[in-house]
Order: sequence, then structure tokens, then C-alpha cells
Amino acid sequence: MFCPFCGSSVPDNVKFCPSCGGDVAAEMEADVTSKPSEPAPVTTPPAAAPPVTAPPAATPPVTAPPAAAPPVTTPPAASATPPAAGQNAGLSSAQKRELALAQAAQEGLGMGWYKFMIYFWLFAGAAVSFFLGGIGLWSAQIMGEIDQYSSSYADQSPLTPILVVTGILFIAFGVLNIFCRVLMARFSKKAIVTAHVASGISIACSLFGSFGSSLNENASSTMVWVFILIVSIVVLVINITYFKKRAHLFVND
Repeated sequence: MFCPFCGSSVPDNVKFCPSCGGDVAAEMEADVTSKPSEPAPVTTPPAAAPPVTAPPAATPPVTAPPAAAPPVTTPPAASATPPAAGQNAGLSSAQKRELALAQAAQEGLGMGWYKFMIYFWLFAGAAVSFFLGGIGLWSAQIMGEIDQYSSSYADQSPLTPILVVTGILFIAFGVLNIFCRVLMARFSKKAIVTAHVASGISIACSLFGSFGSSLNENASSTMVWVFILIVSIVVLVINITYFKKRAHLFVND
């Protein structure tokens, strides 16, 4: 440091200047006390940070509710209960047949044999029956004319009454086939019984025919009648088994 009186260099920590003898220590203390104290630095508090406001939550888009779908109405299930008798009154045979076939399809019942009967078997059976009945009656007439010239009753042929009965039965069987076809086509209550009766008449006709052929000792004719007899029995068994499961369909008058 330097002496405040003479300006000489003065070592630190000495009271008097070695050059001029001035009281350096007292002068230095006076300078220190005469200097105004430096004001404490004023620290301004930091400005309060503005409050952080969270951004408003995004409002979900307003979507219009979907238009209400029209109510789905399921059609009522077709009843498996057979229609009451007389319910289909006023309908044609074709309409009654279509209703019954539709019900059979819903129940899973096959109707192939029924269609075979009404579209072929009964018509064919009627045609063959009329033909055989006519042949039987014609043969009986010829045999009767022959018997007129016989000299004794013993010489008369026993085939004449058999041929007459067989011819009448076959003609009746043909008429019954047509009638049965009409009843079957409209699913009448009497159709199944009529079909069984027709099969029974066919069996009777075959028995009479085979018996007459055996009396006449005609082996080929006998074989034909036996074949017709077997077919008639088979058809009867099929009809009984088949229509037993479908009897509830035949409810019309």
C-alpha cells in the first residue's frame, strides 16, 4: 500500500510511514469509516410464474344416434299339427295337394311313392283291370256258348262262373282305382282305406284267375296270375307301411 501523506510505498501492517513518519494506520481507519456503506443489493423477488392452466379437454364429437332399425318380424313357424278336418274346405284338389305336400316336406316325409301312385300306378292299374275284366267276361260268354252245345252237365266247363266273377272283380277294381286316385289327389280321409281295399280286390282277382288257369291246365296263364298276385301283395304291404306314417296328412273330406 502507499502512504496517504507522502505517497511512499509502505509495507502492509505498519502503523507509521518510514519516510515521513505519518500515522498510516489511523489515516487508513479514518478512510474506512468515512466511506459510506454500500447499500445491500436489492433483490427483487422473481415474478410469479403465471399459473399453468391445463388446456380444456377436447369435447368428444357429438354423433347423432343411429336410426332405429325397423323391427324384424320373423314369420311364425309352420305348425306341424295337421289341419283340422274341413279346414281346407273350398280349396281345389290341387291346392289341397300342395298344402299337404308342403307339410310333408317340413316334416321330412318323402312323398315319392304317393306321387308314383297318383300319376302312374292307379291309372295303369285301372287300364289293365278294365282290359282283363273285359277279356274275362268275353271268355265267359264264349265258354257259355260252348256249354250250350254240351250233351250233359258234366261236359260243361267249370271255368264259366270263375271267368264271370273274375271279370266283374277286375272291372270293379278298375273303377276303384279311378276313385282311389281322386281321393288320393286331394288327400281325403278315405283315400288310404280305399287304396287298401283296391289292393285286396286285386289279390282276390289274382286268386280267381290263377285258380281258373289251374283248372284249365294252362301253366303259362297260371304263372301270370301268380305274378300278379305277388305284385298285389307287395303293393298292399308297401301301402300299409308307407301310409301309416303319413295318415295325418289325409284329413280332407
